[in-house]
Parts: sequence; C-alpha cells; structure tokens
Amino acid sequence: MDKKVLITGAAGFIGHHLYNRLLQRGYRVTGLDNFDHPCGAEIECIRGDVLYKTLIDELVREVDVVYHLASQIHVDRSYKEPELTFDVNVGGTENVIKACKEYGKQLVL
Repeated sequence: MDKKVLITGAAGFIGHHLYNRLLQRGYRVTGLDNFDHPCGAEIECIRGDVLYKTLIDELVREVDVVYHLASQIHVDRSYKEPELTFDVNVGGTENVIKACKEYGKQLVL
C-alpha cells in the first residue's frame, strides 16, 4: 500500500496506537505533535503544532489522508489559559480543515 497519512496529535494515547496500526498495515505515516501531553509512546514524529498554518499546509499537501487528533486536553490548563485552549482546539482544527479542503485531502476527525 502506498497511501500517505498524517496524524496530528500522534504522540497522544489514541494517536500513537493509530500510528503503529497504520504502519503495520503498510501505510506511510507522518506524525505531528507539540509534545505538550505525550503518552510516553516512542514514535517518529515531527515536533510542531496545528497552530502553525504554514507547517500544516506543507504536511497536508504531501499526504492522502489526515487523521486530526490534536487538541489541548488539560482541563486545569483550560481554566487557566482559555484563549490557548480555544486557539488550539478551534483555530488549529480550522487550519487542518482549510488545508484539507484547499488540497483536496480526505479528513478524519
């Protein structure tokens, strides 16, 4: 199989399991994570953020499918930094959606 996949939030619990499963099935997988809340899984991953629109555009352009799992998940941090939570969870998701739409890529949320 020659399908290329991008996983945002790839160092998270669900992300790293999906990453490993897709690799086992023969997909070419690129992981993206800011490592703000990694689950300890050891995967090859680009250190970056869904807030970096230019990076998202570059990565999405090169793949066939995007699994968008990145988010700010810390409940206590969401109280202390609500703007950051909004920016990542809404703005970051918007960056991913817009890039997928612009480049005609399949998106799985």
